[in-house]
Amino acid sequence: MTEIAHRDHLSECLIRQAQTVGFDLQGPAEIEYGFGWEPTITFWHGDRRVHFYDELHGDHWYLAVEIADEGTEAAAQRAHIETIEQACDIVDRFLQQGCAPDDLSGYGFVADGLDHDKFIPHPPDTPNPANIVELIDRIKSQSKEE
Repeated sequence: MTEIAHRDHLSECLIRQAQTVGFDLQGPAEIEYGFGWEPTITFWHGDRRVHFYDELHGDHWYLAVEIADEGTEAAAQRAHIETIEQACDIVDRFLQQGCAPDDLSGYGFVADGLDHDKFIPHPPDTPNPANIVELIDRIKSQSKEE
């Protein structure tokens, strides 16, 4: 099992997995909602999306994974993972195969009551004024043009 040491490595692995099987995985989109906040990295396909972000649980940092189907009224589901293989499995089963959250056994998904979703557009690469990363990038590109 490969622990997730760096988010870029996670994104590279997920993209490589999708390319290997010919899956049209969209993303990653990086969303950051405040200075100093860890970014949320999102991949999606159709109305379904998967977010990855760091979350402190007790005295241990985990990679939180949140899955949602924007085409339904169902609440987003959240779990903690620790390996790249787990992330790849969730993306494969939820986004590519279309499995229901209940079919993703072994991860302990629970309804997400943290209310993150109302700030995340769908698709996640849609312009979003609440995304600090996007705002800073826009300011930097405007400065270079001047």
